[in-house]
Formats: sequence, structure tokens, C-alpha cells
Amino acid sequence: MTTQRWGVYCLANDLVLDWALALLESLREFAPGLPLLVVPYDERQAALGRRLAAAGHGYLEHPETEALHRLGRRFYPDDEFAARGFRKLAAFNGPFERFFLLDSDVLALSPLAELADAVERVSPDLVHFDTDPDQVYRPGPLRDALAAAGRGRGFNAGLLIGRRGVLDAARMESAFGDLGADWRDRLVPNAEQPFLNLYADRAGLRLAAAHELVPDACSTCWPAVGRIEREAGAWRLRGSGRWDEGWRLLFAHWAGHRLSPAMPNRELWESFRRRAAL
Repeated sequence: MTTQRWGVYCLANDLVLDWALALLESLREFAPGLPLLVVPYDERQAALGRRLAAAGHGYLEHPETEALHRLGRRFYPDDEFAARGFRKLAAFNGPFERFFLLDSDVLALSPLAELADAVERVSPDLVHFDTDPDQVYRPGPLRDALAAAGRGRGFNAGLLIGRRGVLDAARMESAFGDLGADWRDRLVPNAEQPFLNLYADRAGLRLAAAHELVPDACSTCWPAVGRIEREAGAWRLRGSGRWDEGWRLLFAHWAGHRLSPAMPNRELWESFRRRAAL
């Protein structure tokens, strides 16, 4: 496998085609020339595959994808949706030395080159964009021990920057040797998210928050916290009442929201989706 310095991975299939096309359009604007590989969520790829080929993109083909899927089934034997979320972690063994790992319900809203340059200067193993420990760890001894060790920040796993080689299915499985059938008493069952967090915390990965790496960047990418408005060439947060009101959003990530007329800041998403249809 030929390695490349930077690239983008996305977990997708035909069922999220509209989401994926809007994402691709945002990357065309903010990451021109950066290679993209889709991690196949499942075999439903016909329509998406045609659009990827037309845009010069492709798929990640690596045995880690299935190995991680099997690991997901260990913890979610009756929830194939959650188990398949583990597949995207194959990105950590793909051809890009550094990479953006995005769920399909994401839009890029700022130049990825700016973030890439910042990551090169700091050299973390993993960069996160949103944190909420309550979405990862249950209150209790595990969470308390991690907090005492300066870990357990609880990052969202749908939008990350990673470094090749810091995890694989075998090392993750080894890190979870003490997790039995009662693991839900310690971890919140949000697909792969709590397991990636626990691995990062136990393996001592070097973590960084994206908003601390570049100036004037919001500490969230969640569109539900306020209006996202274009001002002087940047997408900024307005009407939030937050400490970072008026700062730039690096991405928008509709975590927890379905594609519907009621989704927050839908007009922003529609603007990219319309351009993708041209």
C-alpha cells in the first residue's frame, strides 16, 4: 500500500447519498486536491460509487475494516447499525499518514490546509472537535479514575483528525479485556464512540482540541447551538450565547439529527447539496 501524507476518509453508503454529496461538495471548496476514500458501511454503494468515480475518489479496501466490524459485533451482537460504526476505524491503517475522518453528516466550512498545517506543528495522535463525557462514560469508578489521570474528556467520534498506525483491531480488543456483558454500566452505548475514547485514554494517545490549534475557531461544530452565518468569507456562529459567539466554525456536524426540514441550519446544508447536483 502506497502511503500519502494527508487525505480524507468518510463512512458512507447509498442510504446516506444526499449527506455524502453535500460533504463532497464542501470538500471540493475547502480541500481541493485532497484525496478522499470512502470506508464502505455495507455493500450498498452503487449510486455513491458512480459519484465517487466521477469525482476521482475511491474506496478504502483493507482487512482491518472487517476485523473492526467483528469487534463491533462482540459488543453489539443485536445492533448491526452500531457494530458497523467500528468499520470506519480502519482509517487508522489506510494509506494516509495523517487524515480527516468524517461521518457523512458533516460539512467542511473552512480550509482543511489550515488545520493540517497546525497539526503538523503539534503532532498529536488524534484531534477532536466536540466533547461531552456524558455521551461516552457513565458516572462511576472508571470515569473517576480517568479524570484523576487527566483523561476521559469524552470526544465525539464522528469528526476527527487522526494519525496512521496508532490503533488496530487487535490492540483495541486487548485494551477491552476487562469489559464483560455489563460494559453498558461503564460506557454509554453510542456505537464505536465510547470504545474509541476508552482505547485512546488507556493507550495514552496524544489528544488535542481543534479549536486550540487555530485562531478564532469555535470549540464546537454542532449546528444546534446557534445560527451559522457567512461573514467576510468565513462561516461564523451567531445567536448562541456561548463564550465563542461569533467565532469561526471549522466544520458543521449534524450528530444526532436526521436529514429533515426540522434539522438546525438546514439552509446551510442545502446550499452545498444544491451545488453538488449541478
